[in-house]
Amino acid sequence: MKKGIVSGVALLATSTFAHGQVVVIDNIGDPGGADLGGTSASQIFEDAFSIYNIAAIENFSLGAATTITTIEAMLSGFNGYGGLGGVIEYNVDIYSSEFAAEVSLTGDVFHAVFAAPSASESIEDGDGVDTFDTDLVSFDVSIDLGAGDYHVGISPRNDFGVNGQTGLRRTVGIGDGTGGYQANPSGAFGFTLQAIAAGEDYAYRVIAIPAPGAFALLGLAGVVSRRRRRA
Repeated sequence: MKKGIVSGVALLATSTFAHGQVVVIDNIGDPGGADLGGTSASQIFEDAFSIYNIAAIENFSLGAATTITTIEAMLSGFNGYGGLGGVIEYNVDIYSSEFAAEVSLTGDVFHAVFAAPSASESIEDGDGVDTFDTDLVSFDVSIDLGAGDYHVGISPRNDFGVNGQTGLRRTVGIGDGTGGYQANPSGAFGFTLQAIAAGEDYAYRVIAIPAPGAFALLGLAGVVSRRRRRA
């Protein structure tokens, strides 16, 4: 398993996914945001409010050795949130279980810090107006994982006093409806680990390249071959 710190956007990105990449989970659904529900806090606060650091995490499973290449999420905000322009950086983490996140928001399997998304796209409802200031954010990574169960999380470093609160959008009926949690290790929000409502998922998408011969083992959503809008 790979664990490391990535600063900035040095990882290479292309305008199309390479052949052979597959979707491990896709809880995002309609690309225009039609399947999105509410927003759950996921944020690394300034020092004065650090006891409120919180991550919205979602489970995924791998049936064989796999290299994760892209992690995407529908990011939004509330309580004074003004958009991605106010976000300082982004923490991208993979945990061995929800209980690992309950202890520390720094992923015990993988932790990376990005100055900006590798790609982002403002999600609109067709009238030219942003829907709840929601953005599809993408992070290009290279994470070698073995078979097993994991949780993924994205926690923007965002100062509450400047840009309010950030969070992950939720969806209903897109994923498996289980395995989503909010983790707040200090317990300042009244819990250290809280399950998402039954039937809901956090709007993450995880894309990967399976090890040779592993396609039949992964239970994947499909081979990816589509074009993304780059930031």
